[in-house]
Amino acid sequence: MDVNTAERIQIVDLDGIINKFVQLYIENEPFLIIGKANYHGQVLMHILEIINIPFESEKFSSGIIFPKKQGELYNVTGMGAASINLPKIKLYDDSFDYRLSPDKKHLEKLKPHCGEYKISIF
Repeated sequence: MDVNTAERIQIVDLDGIINKFVQLYIENEPFLIIGKANYHGQVLMHILEIINIPFESEKFSSGIIFPKKQGELYNVTGMGAASINLPKIKLYDDSFDYRLSPDKKHLEKLKPHCGEYKISIF
């Protein structure tokens, strides 16, 4: 899969306990990935591996090792938790490890790709 054929909004199950989201740009295109995961880094790693985007990893203060928030072809701008009651998706909270919260500017750029989804930040 490549950036041009990948869905801009993806909801995946990564065997976690809470819906974590990652807002990022891949090759300057906005993406929102939501995964039932234990860590935001799991969600980020999932999309980067699916689209075959190279990344470097780092060890975070919690001791886990996940992709850096910025690479040559991607840039993460928001992270947190998501409440899903389709078609509504609410983004809230933040990421302790990455020190990011929901990004309103990213969401505005993603809106043309939202289709049936109604996404908001609270």
